[in-house]
Amino acid sequence: MKSWEKQHRQKIQIFIGWFSILFVLVSMGNTAAVDDESTLKVYLNHFFLLVDSATYKDIVASNFIKNEFAHFEERTTVVNNNESYSGAYIYGENTYFELFDEAKSQRFMPQGLISGIALGVEKKDEIKIIQKKLKDYKNGVYALRSREWNGVQIPWFTMTFVFYGNTAPDVMTWVMEYHEDFLKKWHPELTPTSPGIARNDIIERYAANIAKTGRPKDKIFRDVIEVDLRLNPNDLKALKGELSVLGFAFSEEGNTKIGSGPDVMVVIDVIEEGKGKITGIKMSCCSNQYKEKTFFFGEKSRLVLHADNTATWTFE
Repeated sequence: MKSWEKQHRQKIQIFIGWFSILFVLVSMGNTAAVDDESTLKVYLNHFFLLVDSATYKDIVASNFIKNEFAHFEERTTVVNNNESYSGAYIYGENTYFELFDEAKSQRFMPQGLISGIALGVEKKDEIKIIQKKLKDYKNGVYALRSREWNGVQIPWFTMTFVFYGNTAPDVMTWVMEYHEDFLKKWHPELTPTSPGIARNDIIERYAANIAKTGRPKDKIFRDVIEVDLRLNPNDLKALKGELSVLGFAFSEEGNTKIGSGPDVMVVIDVIEEGKGKITGIKMSCCSNQYKEKTFFFGEKSRLVLHADNTATWTFE
C-alpha cells in the first residue's frame, strides 16, 4: 500500500469534527433545488492553512501585514454554541484566508487536517442548486452554521460538501452561502448599510468591525486569484471531479493540472508521496508603492509584491 493511501483513515471524522453541525446534517436528497442554473457561478470564498509557529508569530507581529497589506485580525470565533477556534484573518475585497498556528490548533483542528478551500455562491438559494449537483455526483451533506453575537448564536451560512466516508482527501473543500439574516444581526450598525449575501458585503462588514470608523480604507491586498496545491493522484481525482461539477474547466501543463473558475485558478502539482496541502497563492493588489519587494515569515513562508500589482505568497 502506498504511503498516501494510509493517510486517509478517519478524515471524514476530522472534517465533520471541525465543521460540527448546529441544526441538521442530512442527505442532500431532502433539499429541493431551484430551477435556474443559467447564471450560477461558484466563486472562491476563502481558504485556511495551518502554518508552523515561527511563521504564524512573524505574520501576526508584522506591522506591514496589519497596517498596510490587508484588513487583519486575530480572533477567536465561537460557533454552534460550544465550538471555538482561534487564528489570524487576512481580508481582501471578495476573498480572504485564515492562518492557524499548528502547535495551538490541536484543540479545535483534529489531527490530520492542514488546509481547506471554501467556495461560495452569492445569490439566495443557489446553494440548493449546488446541493443537488453534488448529490447527483456523489454522496453529500449540508449544514447550517451559526456564530455568536452578544452571547447569542445567529445564523451565519449554509455549507455543503461531498461525503467521502473514510477516504476523504487531504485538502477539504466545501461550498457556502451566507444566510440572509447574518449581516442584519451581526454588527448591524456598521457598513454596508443595506447588505446582501455577497462576499464583498460580508468582508466590508468584517473590515468595518476592525476599523471601527465608517467604511474601511483600501489596503494593498485585493483578492486571491490562484491557489496552489500538491495532491496525490486519488485526491487530484476527487478535487477535479468536484470542481468540474461546479463549473471549473481543467487543462494540463506537464504534471500540473489547472482548474479555472470564474475568479480563481486552482493549480495542482501531483505527488506520489507526502501530505497534500495548499502550498501558495497568487493575489491581485491595489496600486502600491512596493515593487518587487519580498517579506519573509519564519523560515518557510515568503510574500513577494510584484511590479504588475500582483503578489505571491508561498507556504512551505
